[in-house]
Amino acid sequence: MNLNRSILKTSLLLLTLVELLSLVSHVFSPLNTVAFFVSLTLVFFLSLKHLEVGLYIVIAELIVGSFGQIFFWNLGDIFVGIRVGLFLVIMSVWLGKVLISRDILIVIKDFWGQILSRRYLFFGIFLIWGLVWGLLKNDFANVFFDFNSWLYFLYIFPFWQVFKYQKIKPSARLSDKLVKNTLTVIASGIIVLSIKTIILEWFFAHQIAGTLPMLYVWIRDFRLGEITFFANNFYRIFLQSQIWLLLGFFMFLGVYIKNITTPNLPKGGNKLIWLTLLLSSTSLIISFSRSFWLGLIAGLGVFFLLILFKFKWSFKRVFKWGISIIGILIVEVIFIFALINIPLVEGPADLGSIVSNRLTSIEVAGSSRINLLKPLMLEIVKHPIIGSGFGTTVTYKSVDPRVVARTAAGSGEYTTYAFEWGYLDIILKIGLVGFVIYVGLLTHLLKILFNRNDYIYFGFFLALIALIVTNITTPYLNHPLGIGFVVLVTVLILDSRRG
Repeated sequence: MNLNRSILKTSLLLLTLVELLSLVSHVFSPLNTVAFFVSLTLVFFLSLKHLEVGLYIVIAELIVGSFGQIFFWNLGDIFVGIRVGLFLVIMSVWLGKVLISRDILIVIKDFWGQILSRRYLFFGIFLIWGLVWGLLKNDFANVFFDFNSWLYFLYIFPFWQVFKYQKIKPSARLSDKLVKNTLTVIASGIIVLSIKTIILEWFFAHQIAGTLPMLYVWIRDFRLGEITFFANNFYRIFLQSQIWLLLGFFMFLGVYIKNITTPNLPKGGNKLIWLTLLLSSTSLIISFSRSFWLGLIAGLGVFFLLILFKFKWSFKRVFKWGISIIGILIVEVIFIFALINIPLVEGPADLGSIVSNRLTSIEVAGSSRINLLKPLMLEIVKHPIIGSGFGTTVTYKSVDPRVVARTAAGSGEYTTYAFEWGYLDIILKIGLVGFVIYVGLLTHLLKILFNRNDYIYFGFFLALIALIVTNITTPYLNHPLGIGFVVLVTVLILDSRRG
């Protein structure tokens, strides 16, 4: 499967323009508001004509937008990020289309016929329970902001409408035009996000005068990520959207293997797949996220096990792939070393010792995460089966200097409803029963992907494994960044015959 070059070029151009507009709008704030409303207006009319275009934009925004505020509208007490705006526009267009065409009953009936849809129904019931229970006992604002991410699951309906009802025949081999275009948009987002990560690393490593305050405040205020000084001239560039670099790495690993193992398939597109793989893995190293690294290791571990025992590769071939991947990672580390040290600003950064320190030490964020465990567990045991509802808060002692500075007498006592421990957060809000239903849904998705003997499905399988592992210490399965991927996987594997 080769990427759609026309869509790739258009997507790269538009996403680059969006990044530049976002940066400039940080300096000239009226431009931000203009960009917000112009973007939503364009998406509205594009979606009216071709709903799938709106969904491509939704996916692209996830990949580059982190917390969904690359553009926003801020008017006093009213704050709406572009992600929320896109959700309202796309859902309104979809609902209007199905109501006017009177197809809504057909869509619901057909979707209800899927096994996974029943799992979604049961899970949805527990989400509603968590909402109602939270409203009864917790602060409304906390409940609202805690719950709204789960609404992203509603995208399953317009995605379902596009992939299954617009004269697109379901395909067990993922050869549909829409799937190819979707992967192209994902590749575009990954390339732009990776290049942004690399550029930010270079600017901060070399202390480019006059740009650092602007770049830092833009990343921070638009909630695009975090930039943290480590040692010498090395900076950690962590953008929450980089989870899609991890997911994309495995998705396009599957595409690459598919391409090289399919007879008579044109190989020209593999250069773009290689570029996507190299950029995504290099940027994952720069992110210095142990959660991402853990997900990457888990995915690669499963990859080697399955190509050996499921796909029956020879030991010699598996060994060659292992050596190749290790070699590529070494080259990427050398590239990063050159990136931050050429031209030399100060004493060269010892990247090896920095990585070793990152793997073995527990810094501020890690210490705060550990401090959260006991009070979080104590809160969970109050209602372990049914949960305590959305908006439930926990108070713990943070050692983050930014938090300490804001607390009375620098105590570090911090109260929040959002927690780094992804699965414990879910258990706290909807209980063990809701958690088991969610895990059952994810497990069933994995089962379907595993049973389809196709390397592209295999790539999605590995990506979902990586997401599930990453969620242990960095919550993504209760955030649009992870939920969006779960929705995408669901509509790709469901059709009227299987599921």
